[in-house]
Amino acid sequence: MRWPPLWWQSPSLRLIPRLATQLASGSTNWPLESTGNFKSNPPEVRGRTSRTFATSMNQTLVNIALLIPLAVIIGYYDVRYRRIPNAFVLAAFSGGLVMNAIIGGLHGVYSSLTGCMLAFFLMFMLHVFGAMGAGDVKLFAAIGAVTGAQLVVPTFVVVVLTGGLLAVVSVIRAGILMSTMHRVLQIFMGMLPGWQMPKFAVPADRRYTIPYGVAITMGSLISTAIFRS
Repeated sequence: MRWPPLWWQSPSLRLIPRLATQLASGSTNWPLESTGNFKSNPPEVRGRTSRTFATSMNQTLVNIALLIPLAVIIGYYDVRYRRIPNAFVLAAFSGGLVMNAIIGGLHGVYSSLTGCMLAFFLMFMLHVFGAMGAGDVKLFAAIGAVTGAQLVVPTFVVVVLTGGLLAVVSVIRAGILMSTMHRVLQIFMGMLPGWQMPKFAVPADRRYTIPYGVAITMGSLISTAIFRS
């Protein structure tokens, strides 16, 4: 009968001195194979890995380079005029589509268009409930074309959280916290079966509105920096 090896006879422990030596020498070619030995990556594997990493970094930098001026311009117009010009939305969509086409080819175009449609659908659902303006829906659709489909959902979550924080600050500064909470309660009641969804008129005083374009662009920058890197 053959007894199993004791823990100090484990092959994995024999690799520790070799691992320590390679750590000291600065080598990074340590993938484990099924034999338990360290093998160097073939040159073609290292090349593919390097190219993938470089492409990801390039796309992150280009995304941020597109989103930063967009955030500045949209933030200015939305805060001052409470409107988002269609020209900037179209420029963001076109820039995102071209960027993804250059970096990813046909796959990049598909990801960009899919991201645009998915982003439009998610924000349109909020628009149906009266929580978002039409300009915000179009802006987030353009952002989806920039980030691609894989980042739309995490970007949407970050944008909602950013917008919620901005909304809390805005209603506290305007002194309308209680009336806003009453409206939120009415919206939740309207979601129940047999209840009608309330419709609220857009306040004439800009202090009672939220520049959600700021939340969309800032949330997109945060999401790109976190999830794309």
